[in-house]
Amino acid sequence: MDDDAAWEAHRPEIERLYLKGNITLEELVRIMRVEYNFRKTANQYQSQFRKWNVRKRHGRNVWIYIDHQSKKRKGRETDVFIDGELQDPCKVQREIRRQVYQSTMDRFRQATSPEAPPGVVVCSPQPKMEPLQWTANLPWREFSRNYAFQPYLSSEGHSGTLTVTASLANTIGHMFPHIHQELMHALNSDLLNFIGLKKTNEDRTSSRACEGQVPNVTDYDLDQILRFTMFLLSNKLSIHTQNESPDRQQCLAEEDHRVLKFVEFSGLSSANSFERLLSTAQPSAHAISERIFQSAIRLHELRLVEMMLQAGVSPDLPITSYQSGKELLVSPLEFAADVKIRKVSIELTRLLLSFHANINDFKWKPALQIAIEAMGDHSDSSGQIPREHSGEDELLRVLLKSRPHLETRVRRYRANGPTFTALGLAVSLGKLGAAKLLIDHGANIYAAQRTYLDSDCPDFETDLLGLASKRGDIAMMQILLDASMNARGQSTLSYNMIGSLILAVTFSQEEATKFLLKTGVAVQAADSFLMARDADQRTLVERALAQQNLELHLALVSAGAVVGWPAVRDCYSFKLFRSIKQNDLSAAIDLLSLEAPPDDVYDDFPDSALGAAIAQGNCKLIKLLKIAGVTPKDLRIPHIPDMETARCLEAIKFLPTILSNNGQIILTCAILKGQEDGLVEYLLSRGVDQHEMRLGFLERFDYWLDNLGLPECQTPLEAALTRRNLNLAQTLIHRGAKAGENELNAIVWQAVLTDDDSVVWQFLKMLSTPFQAPTAVGMAVLWGRTDLVRVLLKFGIDPKGRVYMTDPPDEGEEVTNQNSGWWHLEAEEVAPSVLHVAASKGDRSTLQLLLELGIWSEEDKSRALTASIFWKNYHLVPDLLEAGASVNQGVLETSALSDKVNTEMLPLQLAVNAGNMDMVKLLLRRGAKINQIETGVGGKTPLQIAAKNGNVELLMLLLEKGAEVNQPAATSMGATALQFAAIEGHIEVVCRLLHHGADVNAPSSHTFGRTAMEGAAERGHLDTLQLLLNHGAQVDGPGRVQFVRSVKLAESNGHFATAELLKSTCGWTEADRARYDWQRLDEEEHLGP
Repeated sequence: MDDDAAWEAHRPEIERLYLKGNITLEELVRIMRVEYNFRKTANQYQSQFRKWNVRKRHGRNVWIYIDHQSKKRKGRETDVFIDGELQDPCKVQREIRRQVYQSTMDRFRQATSPEAPPGVVVCSPQPKMEPLQWTANLPWREFSRNYAFQPYLSSEGHSGTLTVTASLANTIGHMFPHIHQELMHALNSDLLNFIGLKKTNEDRTSSRACEGQVPNVTDYDLDQILRFTMFLLSNKLSIHTQNESPDRQQCLAEEDHRVLKFVEFSGLSSANSFERLLSTAQPSAHAISERIFQSAIRLHELRLVEMMLQAGVSPDLPITSYQSGKELLVSPLEFAADVKIRKVSIELTRLLLSFHANINDFKWKPALQIAIEAMGDHSDSSGQIPREHSGEDELLRVLLKSRPHLETRVRRYRANGPTFTALGLAVSLGKLGAAKLLIDHGANIYAAQRTYLDSDCPDFETDLLGLASKRGDIAMMQILLDASMNARGQSTLSYNMIGSLILAVTFSQEEATKFLLKTGVAVQAADSFLMARDADQRTLVERALAQQNLELHLALVSAGAVVGWPAVRDCYSFKLFRSIKQNDLSAAIDLLSLEAPPDDVYDDFPDSALGAAIAQGNCKLIKLLKIAGVTPKDLRIPHIPDMETARCLEAIKFLPTILSNNGQIILTCAILKGQEDGLVEYLLSRGVDQHEMRLGFLERFDYWLDNLGLPECQTPLEAALTRRNLNLAQTLIHRGAKAGENELNAIVWQAVLTDDDSVVWQFLKMLSTPFQAPTAVGMAVLWGRTDLVRVLLKFGIDPKGRVYMTDPPDEGEEVTNQNSGWWHLEAEEVAPSVLHVAASKGDRSTLQLLLELGIWSEEDKSRALTASIFWKNYHLVPDLLEAGASVNQGVLETSALSDKVNTEMLPLQLAVNAGNMDMVKLLLRRGAKINQIETGVGGKTPLQIAAKNGNVELLMLLLEKGAEVNQPAATSMGATALQFAAIEGHIEVVCRLLHHGADVNAPSSHTFGRTAMEGAAERGHLDTLQLLLNHGAQVDGPGRVQFVRSVKLAESNGHFATAELLKSTCGWTEADRARYDWQRLDEEEHLGP
């Protein structure tokens, strides 16, 4: 039977399965081969479908996914492939319109991105460019010539050139979703030949090339997939799908799982295969082993770790870890000690130590310190450790057996802060079990320790007893004294009892102080010691009183301490204030009988004893203080809780003075509390709303309101509007209250909270004159209330000016009236204009409404244009360009907290960063400056952004339009185009930039910068590094500094294969070693000598 006849014979079954059944092309290929022995490739099926004019109708979910992905791309050129076939753009749009309508409920249910259907790819078209020539000495090319890529054996016993079956392809697709995307890119770029990717079937190669199709996973042999993945690993590039999650720790964990799945798939999990990899002695092989080892450590794969250690991988290879969300580089031993699963931690630690891991080497903190900190403090009152907790010390025991110098100091605080011995650390943390174990292993209990005493003495020398006294740890103090007993039963630690007493008192440790006083240490001796250090030092009893610790004061006095009345007076005063705040009448009476002064003022809310009594509404306390001689003159009393308290104050003749001092503030609080006992009306009858406050406005009124659980307000009228009490608001206006932006903000906030615009209309009718209120208009714009914007503009509200912003709530987030008043706070975000807010929101009707006012400057319109591109609201760009916006206006990222400029955002840079080719072309046609650099930290030109993102198509367009390839890096945290490409590992971009004359030795940014060679070395991009060396990166003479820095950056980030490549290529001398030791990086290099 000829080929055409065979096709026709199977046609009914093919159409039944593929067109009517819900299967993919790969599944069709497999079923026809297995069940009908009809062996054809996916490409052959595609060709036959075209002959038959057969088109598969794809389900609604396919088009929903395509529509979602297309919208995410925000206007960028897009190709859609289904089963490897490029879809006609008209057909794509037609099917989306026909099938993708979703109700509001459907969109609500579909909160996350839809999953990619099998065989569907949405991507950028690949550019057609001049082919590149790759040099033969690049590490990957040398490695790939010497290494036989052999995937694992399948159940059928095939290997090597076995074509991927549909089921295996599906498995690989789930394992490595990012690999297929990268393979697709590589096929249409110069990476194809460099990496060594080849198709299994030359017919498919030519047909796909001429038809513009992308590869299916089934078009590759297993060794090709293996080859490509190993290339990514050897250059420390990601094999995980591009994740937009800001959680870097989660992304790294997912990447690690992919790496270990690759190890299993590739066969490298066997000792023979791994030894064969390392036997090539190539930098790429060692780089791959580094990456696998780091993943194995992080995922606690002990069998794989042991196999790699046996094969010669260093047990001290640094790995990336996360501590409290912060990325750190740590040694494997540090990581093992910090593993929370105790059994895994001990086993991994033992394994690393068995291969001679350096216990004294640490990058974060020593393993011994981690083990001590991880131990609990389970002592009872006798200082004994219960038996059930004895297993806790196993990790510490394992480390102590291997630690040659037990007294090596362990840093616990900042780099320039106090340090402790290992035993000192245990004592300072109260780790009783650890302390006992260290003492049993011979730790020196007499070693000097340093700790913080106070601001006058931040570095105080003491001993272990002093550290225990500072914590008030009696059990620890007793253990240390017992351990120091000599043959005559005397403690040899007694020589520094004075320092211990000073620490105990300074940190208000009553029991420790009494314990030390019982041992006979004299208070006078401690005071003399302090005075000898500094005549201005406070005595022990003065330290106790400064903490309002009367019990400690009495203990010291009974031991012979002498104290003057001023210190006691201050302590009594504060005690009285605290007792009144706690509504403790009895304690207040006792303290007043001891002559505690009742009229001191404190930095608190309220700030006086009388204010505290009034805030409690406690008339007995108020009258008690009056009897003690307190008057309200010059006191800040911003709150009267109820009418009863007001009558009490009136009865003792305090009320007139209080209202004169604080009347409007008291009225504001009363309105906000919504009191219905007549207090608001009473205060109005006293005319407090019409008189200036004698003490002026309370600067920290917002803190007081926060203490009361009330929203931020500054006037009675704003408070009335915040409570939506329009009748009261009208009364206040009739009585002379002036309305301004804050008041309008309050009522607009109520409108957006309640979805009731009528309250704004009612308020505006009370006013006679419009005023400027950009934040109120901006609030309505940001919350999508176009009708409310019309209301405000129709009344004549001027929207010009800076807009303070707060984001609308996320779905499900509750916003209450308590959030009112945010416009008074130091906002995190300030927009330059309402037009800018509208552009960021993306509502075209609102933007057009604002533009019709004709009041905006060119700068306002241009900033709005920039904002629309930043938020990818490209549909607004034509309106803004037509209105006269400039395409070269930057927007500075500023904070309301300061006027400090961070980084400028420019339209062309934003479009390039988004990868929007059409927008880039439009902006260039409109005169965008192609070489303009963003001002501020880390500013970039469009070309530098394209290089950083690895966007070859945009890079070539910008070069064609005249972009300067050697534009210098920004002064701080910047880079040239070549440096960005080298740092990110975009080797094709690096090659094209070098071809266009990029300076391989261009200087780095002055602060936090990297040369191209340093950047490639720091990230472990082996082939990029060799490419730079091939093109003249300097390593001798003046270039020797960047060479040594490159080696140090590579090793500091765990890329030892990269460092070895540099050393073997360029040599390594004693002078280099000396320069390496003193070479400083980043923050350190800018601190000076």
